[in-house]
Amino acid sequence: MKIYIKAAITNIFDEPLEDRQDIALDPNTSVDTLIKLSEDKDPTVRLCLIVNPNTPKDIVDKLLSNGEWTFLEQVALCLSVEPDVLARLAKHSHPAVRGKVAFNIYTPSAVLEDLASDENESVRWNVAGNKNTPVDILIEMAKDDSSYIRSGVANNPSTPTSIVKMLAKDSVEVVSRLAKQNLGNRRNR
Repeated sequence: MKIYIKAAITNIFDEPLEDRQDIALDPNTSVDTLIKLSEDKDPTVRLCLIVNPNTPKDIVDKLLSNGEWTFLEQVALCLSVEPDVLARLAKHSHPAVRGKVAFNIYTPSAVLEDLASDENESVRWNVAGNKNTPVDILIEMAKDDSSYIRSGVANNPSTPTSIVKMLAKDSVEVVSRLAKQNLGNRRNR
């Protein structure tokens, strides 16, 4: 990160992209500058603002409300995004956004629990594969009619061994193969 006096910046948008990203991430950046950066045309700068814990909540809300679903997917994948932002994105209308929330290992358990019953199979598959999905949810998902969902559970290192052994006998080859690989990986640890 470059060191410079922020007060000396006359037009933040004249700064190079990397510097604007650094300024947006810096928890010591003034609120006035963060507000200015919320108008930046580059989505990576706006993403940096969302993960900065000192960005005012109303600015984060504005960025989330005005964000295209492709931008919100990137927000959902961020490992440093606040849990309340992930919970909010978990209710987004676009399944790709919900799917990325389900994939994020820092998504709160309660949010993963809700997403486990999502109407979209890809969202549920991401829940099934998330190593932080609660065990009781993985056990339920192991009984899913969809082999796609069962394959996610079979491959998840957090799935209880007894469930993985059950899935190793699944009638769908990909599910049983993934479960057997998972069991093999556990023996090799």
